[in-house]
Amino acid sequence: MKDADGHTVEYEADEVVPAKNLNAGSSVLLQELLRQVEASHHCTVILANGKAQESVSLKVAQTLLKSVMATLKKNEEEKGTKYEVYMTAAAISAVDSMKDLFASSTKEAKSLQLGFNPMYGACIVDLQDRTVKNESEAEKLLQDSLKASTDAKEIVFMHLVVKQIKNRGSVPPDVFLSALQVVFFRGRADCLAALHEKDEKVVPLPLFRDAVGGNSYSLVVSAVSGGDATGETSILKNVEKLRKVKNSPPRSGNLARFVEFTQEEEKRCRSMAESSKDATEKARYGRLMRKMLIVLDDAKEMMAKPEAVKPKVYTSSRASRENAIDGTNHKPEETKPEVAKPEEKKPEEKKPEEKKAEKKKPEEKKAEEKKPEEKKPEVTKPEETKPEGTKPEVKNSLLPLRESVTAEAKPTPEGVSTVATSKSKALESSDPAGGENEPWQNSVRIAATVGKQPLSNTIELSVKGELKKCTVDEHINCFEGKPVESKVAKRMQNILGDGHNIALLAAEVIPGLAVEKQITWSIVQSILEGVLKETKNGVANEFALYMSVVKGKQVLSDLFGETEARPLVVASSPLYGVVLHETTPKVVKTAADVAPVLLSALTKAAELVKDDEYIVCTAVLKQIFEGDVKVASLFAISALDMRPYVGVMEKNPEYVRQLFGHAFIGSCSSAVLVSYATLDEKATEALHAQSKVMLTNSKPRGGSVKVFVKNMTEAVASAEAKLQKATNPKEKERCEASLKQLQQRLADAKELLKKPVETQPATYEAPQPDGSAVDSTIHVVAVITERRSGGASRSVKGEEDGFIVSANDGEKRFPINELVQRPSSAAVLRSTTVDSLVDHFISGHNTALLAADDEGSTSGVDMLMRCARSVFLKMEEGGELFVVLSAMKPDGSAAKDLQTDWAEYRPISYASSPLFGPCISGAKMELGNSAAELLANLKKGVSVCETDKAVFVSLFIYKARKSDDVILSSFLTVLAGNNVNLYSKALEVRPKERGLLQYALGGPCVTVVSLGLLANTAAAGTATEFGGLAKSVHGTSNPAVRDGGLRRFVMFSTRAQAQMQMRLKNATGADKERLANSNTNLELVLNDAEEMLRDPKGRLPKVYKQTQ
Repeated sequence: MKDADGHTVEYEADEVVPAKNLNAGSSVLLQELLRQVEASHHCTVILANGKAQESVSLKVAQTLLKSVMATLKKNEEEKGTKYEVYMTAAAISAVDSMKDLFASSTKEAKSLQLGFNPMYGACIVDLQDRTVKNESEAEKLLQDSLKASTDAKEIVFMHLVVKQIKNRGSVPPDVFLSALQVVFFRGRADCLAALHEKDEKVVPLPLFRDAVGGNSYSLVVSAVSGGDATGETSILKNVEKLRKVKNSPPRSGNLARFVEFTQEEEKRCRSMAESSKDATEKARYGRLMRKMLIVLDDAKEMMAKPEAVKPKVYTSSRASRENAIDGTNHKPEETKPEVAKPEEKKPEEKKPEEKKAEKKKPEEKKAEEKKPEEKKPEVTKPEETKPEGTKPEVKNSLLPLRESVTAEAKPTPEGVSTVATSKSKALESSDPAGGENEPWQNSVRIAATVGKQPLSNTIELSVKGELKKCTVDEHINCFEGKPVESKVAKRMQNILGDGHNIALLAAEVIPGLAVEKQITWSIVQSILEGVLKETKNGVANEFALYMSVVKGKQVLSDLFGETEARPLVVASSPLYGVVLHETTPKVVKTAADVAPVLLSALTKAAELVKDDEYIVCTAVLKQIFEGDVKVASLFAISALDMRPYVGVMEKNPEYVRQLFGHAFIGSCSSAVLVSYATLDEKATEALHAQSKVMLTNSKPRGGSVKVFVKNMTEAVASAEAKLQKATNPKEKERCEASLKQLQQRLADAKELLKKPVETQPATYEAPQPDGSAVDSTIHVVAVITERRSGGASRSVKGEEDGFIVSANDGEKRFPINELVQRPSSAAVLRSTTVDSLVDHFISGHNTALLAADDEGSTSGVDMLMRCARSVFLKMEEGGELFVVLSAMKPDGSAAKDLQTDWAEYRPISYASSPLFGPCISGAKMELGNSAAELLANLKKGVSVCETDKAVFVSLFIYKARKSDDVILSSFLTVLAGNNVNLYSKALEVRPKERGLLQYALGGPCVTVVSLGLLANTAAAGTATEFGGLAKSVHGTSNPAVRDGGLRRFVMFSTRAQAQMQMRLKNATGADKERLANSNTNLELVLNDAEEMLRDPKGRLPKVYKQTQ
């Protein structure tokens, strides 16, 4: 846009939406935000606008709030999920001053005080709240609050607390709490700058702690028109800065998970208080424990009575506390808890709840009366009428719980790392997170050293010259040839034996240690032997053991099966987690068999594990009971350092995240192990990395197949009901696929129950990220341009999801995915759907833009030029772009090369690449050196096609080096003018016969069909033909889209060639000749691909002439 000096300035956003077309369906980002709210995640929307654009910000907020309420209502009707929404609104005039916009009088400013709820973060206290029940109420409250804010410089801050109660049949319902913050900055670019620069003099920063850099899904919406150059460029400049801020994963609102987490932390604090000899530290732990117990009581009360109890807000200062309770002063919290001296050992420590209920003797009561009364901290509550039967609310003051856990519970001397304090004392009593057989959700850390007995669970490290202390949950020593003694391992054995999943992620950094002597496998062996030695009445135990050596995205060897390398594909079980797909199991039924089986596998692995290779093991336990089967697993990875785990956490594409997902967030108890000999550089790096790995897993679930069958039966019934209600063809297709999957899992589980001895638990190939992560649905974009000259009446008009053509025989409506309206052909043309093609292209996916334009419309050309510019902006360093330009006769019979001087039209033939698809044979492939050169060549080619009345065809091929792989992808553009028959005829034949459009219409490709229409045209027939094409392709899907990685292609092709050669041996006659030719062709393609992998720089991608 133009700045104040008239210069054109570009700003990059994640999405651009025309204000007139705004609705929840037209914005991908708004749809994602709705999904996050539905998932009970913390969300924030910040709205900023130029002059006279406040109505657009209002429209965004209205659209969002109405969509949220509509989604909640829909879930209540379809899934039985009950909901409650509470809303507050404040006008913030200064960092310490605000007005309540729901109060009867909003003239009087109040002191701005903050509260906190550990489930949904910070909020403003001392505000009246309103209950929101439906869309109309949300809209009215939004409008009323904005009207009550009379000063345009005020920040309007709206806070919605969303409670969702999800019923689970006969079991207690799950309760979820989350917050949605909606903030109007209006024209305040300085507020946006303050958020980025952390300027506490401009905005109350603690209120936005989650929104910017915290645990929130945050969206900044800028409403601009170009009419306020100074203000709008300032807003966009600061929004672009905020866009670079990386937030952590959104805060989850799962109340049950929070209770479990807090209970573990309370136990840990109690243990630390009891072991501490410092009075100040004891007092700190005592205060924290009391706060945790208050929060736990409140959370448990809500879980017991989810519909009767409202969320509570805990204030963090005395001033807040006083304001929260209408000015009534309360004494500060007593800071001297009663804690027994360390040397005194009480016969039996009672839990706080037992103490609370315990009756006191008269003399004890008198003694207590003399003590200073300890006031409970205060709580702010929304001022709403309480449901009948709700007990009086206790007001509690509480520092943010999750911050208290990390800040108040841990001493932090200078130069010492504040990594999470361990549960070391609890582990000494075999209780890291509960009872001896009880699973945990927060990962535990083990350090194993050779020889000398460690003095404590704290390890001092020198990291880049700075002293850091890393604390582990268990610090053990080990000796060669002797079993490893670990209380965590013993606990894991008990958990696995009880039918729960466990995981061990290890980094073995002891120099020169043989693979078969690694600590990991000593622990794995002791767990497996221990489970198999257990004798329970009527229970038969056995393990199916899977072991492989992995490197990056490749399985180097199946240690119990094929030793050939192949692509890494993950399979999963809904009962026990993940296993490498199509690997061979080794069944182990006795403890005596464990050691030799492990030794044989590890001996094979030894020669393969040298650097960044690692061993993956899944030991699937099957326990056969009378009338039931239990399934659980031990998942273990042994690497030579922490690279795989850090790589997954940092989203390094070299690692298959699906493989680690079970151990990182799945239903299992995870432990992270580092073994070391001395604190050399490698050990220090591994232990420091280990200290940063804090995994929170899903709620543990038992592996009972009988219970699983019951749950699946209910799920199938629910899916059948949902299918009956589905009306949209696309929705029906999804429902049918989901039902089929559930039915298969139910049938497999029943088979396991019926024949438990002969049957192994079923696994299912996980969706592969290179295909299923990309939507392969063909999208239709309609661009409707207003023609300023001419007297034709308006015959084409657009709607939200379609366009209407008015013809002599009446109005006809045609479906689309996106509508773009242009006031004139000179106006800038932007389509979010078309823009996304460039991102897919650069990511390594094949893409296609199939454009048709009514006479006088140039939308296809404009989109091509915009995409070409964008490609050069987004190309990675070292990436290369190759260009093929052709002119094709409208009937597809002949073509000529537009990059060869004096070229002539020749009968058309096609060449193709198995990676990026077809192109016109004989056309030059040139390296694109710059955006300016490419744009000039495109304009020249388009001009030639206009003169020749030909179809313009461009093919961009992108080549990028990514680690040890090479990515090849294509972007095909076809500008057919008003010749939509080119596309319609292709749809009438089989995909293999579609020539140039073989990938775009029926291949692994992300395809957009763009239709350029004139609003006021006399030729309604053309618009109707365009509509017919839209109707034919709308909602249809191409096959799964894959990435263009050469390494993946070589691996799969090598396996295909081996299978072909096997078939060739048994073939005769014509079949043998055909297979021999195919084998020769495949060998050629493989050789070329391997050459490209060895030396990709400057090498042209190969295409191969197609033969009919």
